[in-house]
Amino acid sequence: MTDRSNPETPPCHDSAGPVHFFINDHKYESVDHTLNGLQIKQMASIPPTDELFLGNTCGDDVVPNDVVVLVRKHDRFHSMPSPQYGSLSEEAARQVSEVDAVHRCVLVAQPDGWHHLIFEEFGLPAGFSARNSRLLVKLPPAYPLAAPDMFWLNPAVCLASGAQPQATSMELLGGEQWQRFSWHLQPNYWQPGRTTLRDFLRAVALRLQRAN
Repeated sequence: MTDRSNPETPPCHDSAGPVHFFINDHKYESVDHTLNGLQIKQMASIPPTDELFLGNTCGDDVVPNDVVVLVRKHDRFHSMPSPQYGSLSEEAARQVSEVDAVHRCVLVAQPDGWHHLIFEEFGLPAGFSARNSRLLVKLPPAYPLAAPDMFWLNPAVCLASGAQPQATSMELLGGEQWQRFSWHLQPNYWQPGRTTLRDFLRAVALRLQRAN
């Protein structure tokens, strides 16, 4: 890709007068031909945390906030929400808040971009050795575009008969032993934009209701 940026020294420009260019397909004008990424975002009211790219014949160059680029006539910049994992998307955070209003929960970020959502007291149906347990749900980095899978209980439970629930095993998570239920959603059940975290918890409750 063409490198027209420098984080410290602004490049020289070869033209006087305003330059016309595009940001997200909208036309803008600047008398200054050298702008950093943040200044370009501000012109188009783009959040500073979004990612900015400069299109070229080879693809797209990333333009960080503190990097100065030489803006040329008809340049095209594009922005997008940051895909960096480590914080939940706005929609994911909204869904967590929704379930927190029903079940008290704690969200714990993991170094690999996953989030552990821990419900401190999740009710269990008749047929188990306990009436409630802590529940852990793993949210993948791309949630809610990607679905959660399986769930974990702590302390571990057994059936009222004393038998172990089907497809369960113990796993160390966050320094604690959790009972993993190797249970998976049916194909095509998860529909991003329609299926929510609360739907997943309802599916967990249905699995537990089987008491097997």
